Amino acid sequence: MTNIVSSREKPARLINSATVIDRLGISYATLFRRIKDKSIPAPKKLGGANRWRESDIDQLIAG
Repeated sequence: MTNIVSSREKPARLINSATVIDRLGISYATLFRRIKDKSIPAPKKLGGANRWRESDIDQLIAG
């Protein structure tokens, strides 16, 4: 079975740590403390940079 993305589906948008910090209103240290305690999902590595799916952060904000 082939995994094909429909042309109607939007690709996941990735955001950086500065954007996550701004949206959540927390510091850089608090961001990584919450990643460690698993209350914020771990970032995906993209060429050595940390990126989060925007939808994951939106879900955190929504509760």
